[in-house]
Amino acid sequence: MIAVLVFALLSNGAWAHKASDSFLYFNGDNQELRLDLALRDMLRLQDMDLDGDGALRWAELQASETAFKRYIKQGLKVQQQGRDKHCPITMRLAGITQYSDGPYASWLIRSPCFAESSGLSLDYQLLFDRDPLHRALYRLADGESESIGVLSPSQHRLSLDVTDGSAWQTISNFFYQGVIHLLLGYDHLLFLLVLLLPVLNNKEGISTPMAAVKELSWIVTMFTLSHSITLVLATLGWLVLPSGPVEVTIALSISLAALLAFWPHRRFQRYLALGFGLIHGLGFAGVLAGLLSQSASTPLALASFNIGIETAQIALVIMAVMLLYPIRHTMFFQRVLVPGSLGITAMAGLFWAVNRL
Repeated sequence: MIAVLVFALLSNGAWAHKASDSFLYFNGDNQELRLDLALRDMLRLQDMDLDGDGALRWAELQASETAFKRYIKQGLKVQQQGRDKHCPITMRLAGITQYSDGPYASWLIRSPCFAESSGLSLDYQLLFDRDPLHRALYRLADGESESIGVLSPSQHRLSLDVTDGSAWQTISNFFYQGVIHLLLGYDHLLFLLVLLLPVLNNKEGISTPMAAVKELSWIVTMFTLSHSITLVLATLGWLVLPSGPVEVTIALSISLAALLAFWPHRRFQRYLALGFGLIHGLGFAGVLAGLLSQSASTPLALASFNIGIETAQIALVIMAVMLLYPIRHTMFFQRVLVPGSLGITAMAGLFWAVNRL
């Protein structure tokens, strides 16, 4: 646990920012694939700010179009089953699309293979070498059929045949992404840890490991219920806030929760999880809002994503109790580990807040 805290504080500034996302939309009727790449990610790949004013303009995007076409073709391969060679693709820069976390460049991609999606697959490798937390969220549509999901470094191949999709595929995909999003989301993880540590303190009167698991499970469930509210509202477009202030507020909530934990009361920790969970839900929604706002599979995907987060949180509770309950009576735990962890976490939150400005 201490290793996680120290790593979070000392890791480079990239961890302090929202992980990068891209969006893929395949329309079998139009035989067209649309790829939306965040301008901030394009800047990480190539310096396109030709006039050095810190703003990326349409003329600068057009000037870099040829170079980016080569990059996209290297990381985006389309293949028809039974054929050795990849399908030829053409593309053009079509415009700018605004998402909750900023502007994205929209690329329209065509291929003669799109005329028959049966047996057609896509291998997506963009940005994974630069950001292992990068995710490509996709929606496939063909007539009345639809399939949604998430591509990652470990799951980068996608069948473009919409009929291959299923409810179980949506459930498993978004459940897995919920688990991964929590475990690799160091800001959310640290927020939970500062809620859990004080409850394990001997002063809180928790007499058995099962009692500790029960109380800590209440806290993380309050967090889940709370962030689920804003996650649903933001994903459906009913609550729209700019991602920058949300990310700064999440970082500050970590510092505030760490400072308040020096004067703990376990029931107060529940209220803290319930209140700050509303803000963290907006952070979770940044991953999903652009994809699910108009999808018929939204309820299933959101439920699976939330259950994945809750499962990871309960696993974290059990692990924390197994590791820390046996030493909670010791002077080291009460005088060194708890205050030291809370202090490091408070500094990490401030560090992230500054880097997110």
